[in-house]
Amino acid sequence: MKIADSESIKNGERDLINAITGDIDRGNIEEIFKDKFDLGIRDHLEYKQGDIVVHDNQIAYKLDFEVKITVSVLCDRSGNYLSLTTSEVVPELPEEIPSTGPDVYPRESIFGS
Repeated sequence: MKIADSESIKNGERDLINAITGDIDRGNIEEIFKDKFDLGIRDHLEYKQGDIVVHDNQIAYKLDFEVKITVSVLCDRSGNYLSLTTSEVVPELPEEIPSTGPDVYPRESIFGS
């Protein structure tokens, strides 16, 4: 026996999720992301969808965001991985690039002095 209109319930749930996401503190989300992953997200935080879930026997609200970051992968001329950084952290390059074999040339020979 149905006692409520399912569309009314779905609309009410959607309105609740919209109210939560409309009032969310994006600065705090960015801070949590920075603390957890050591990455900054600046203006690249986009809300995608939300849902009502059960977490540890409590009602919770799952809010899905898309985060866009720029990642730089540094490798040598032999294709060996050297480092991975984001636009937030810029590593200093070593003064001398270590030689890994005959296919590595001095920097000046390609880039000039």
